[in-house]
Amino acid sequence: MELMAEVGALYDKLAVLTEAFLSAARGGSPDGLSQDAFWQARTDLVGQLQPLLERQRVWLERHAAPDQAAYREAAATQTRKMQRVEALDGPLLQQLTAMRGRIAEQLKAIRQGKKGLAGYQVEQKVAPRFCRKTT
Repeated sequence: MELMAEVGALYDKLAVLTEAFLSAARGGSPDGLSQDAFWQARTDLVGQLQPLLERQRVWLERHAAPDQAAYREAAATQTRKMQRVEALDGPLLQQLTAMRGRIAEQLKAIRQGKKGLAGYQVEQKVAPRFCRKTT
């Protein structure tokens, strides 16, 4: 039961972290440091969660599933917390896809800007293509 409480607490932290990032992302793209901090914290929480889930699985295999009301209640609570995180992952994926699209557009604009200036040199004998008069 104590193990289930630890797992539930990690799911709560993961949900709060994801909600905070989503609210920041809805206000505009978070800066690079915020994104890095989010992914580092999320990776750390998931890293802590994996061994606990494995220990829980091993414990359940060794012990017959108890029919105690407390165990069923703890399992239901943990399931709700897992579903909360799962529900937040959908909007997170959508937000990340939108951010990826905005970044791709910005990179495309930068590439086009460089392409427009290609061939422009300070000591050129002939004016660049985009500066020549057409007669």
